[in-house]
Amino acid sequence: MTNSLDATIDESQDIFLLMAPHARGLKEKHLWRVDLGWGGRVLGWDKIECPDPDTYVVHPKAVFEGAFGRGADRIVLVHNHLDDGLELQNSDHILTGMMAIWGNDVGVPLFDHVIVTERAWLSFRDLGLL
Repeated sequence: MTNSLDATIDESQDIFLLMAPHARGLKEKHLWRVDLGWGGRVLGWDKIECPDPDTYVVHPKAVFEGAFGRGADRIVLVHNHLDDGLELQNSDHILTGMMAIWGNDVGVPLFDHVIVTERAWLSFRDLGLL
């Protein structure tokens, strides 16, 4: 994936390969939204500002606003874990559930929520949680 905007997302590994380079070496947690168009084509991505990155309490408008502007058909949420642990936190489940409901309501469904570390990833979709 040399030009990431020419990338397509077919599975969670594609998200990992796209976003892991942006998560490497970070000293704090970050949340991104990846906008997907027809056929899983990556339209772009944005870092989502979270008042408390440990809990990812964020208003749906902050998550979906840029997706509307790009004309996204669906989105993927991505966040990093600072260690190599891929354990799901309660806040991960809450964020995913809230954004899945809101995305369906506004017509831009949440396709996946992927947690990335330096070496691995965990996908809510792969686990059947989305």
